[in-house]
Amino acid sequence: MHVSGRGAARTGVQQQMALALQRLEGDLRQTAAGGVTVAPATADDPAVTVGIFRLLDVMADGRQVWDRRLLLYTWSGTGGSLVRKVVDPSAAGVAVFDSQPTPITAAQLAALAKAPGEDERVLVRDVDTFRVALGGGDDTARPCSLYLRAGSAEASGTRQALESSRVVSVRNRT
Repeated sequence: MHVSGRGAARTGVQQQMALALQRLEGDLRQTAAGGVTVAPATADDPAVTVGIFRLLDVMADGRQVWDRRLLLYTWSGTGGSLVRKVVDPSAAGVAVFDSQPTPITAAQLAALAKAPGEDERVLVRDVDTFRVALGGGDDTARPCSLYLRAGSAEASGTRQALESSRVVSVRNRT
């Protein structure tokens, strides 16, 4: 691969990463901390899944209307793709309410990650690391750290690793 080809591949991966984090950030801004569940990687399972219930509307009387569908960001582990899809939580036995974000466990989230979904899209391929951490915060906002590392193939057979991270303020209360 010529130098210009390597540069184009690297730029393509950088753009995918930036767009993926921008999309995740936008989805996190449409929820509150109670609407976000993270199933982080463990020693037994390197997969990471983030579930987001989005706030759809606030009625004139102040009543909130929450999406009954769950937005998932999933990554299967090193070398896997970061995927975004929408699932029906009732498939994992979760009773969903539209009056508040539905509590969901990491185990339910992991099961839903394996379920078929709507609007499934690969956001970034060849992801080495994907981390999401929802921190503590005051009454109005909680920091959510996002980290993504992916690579692009070089002609020599090596991989060029690219990293991107950001911190998003997620509303603490609805």
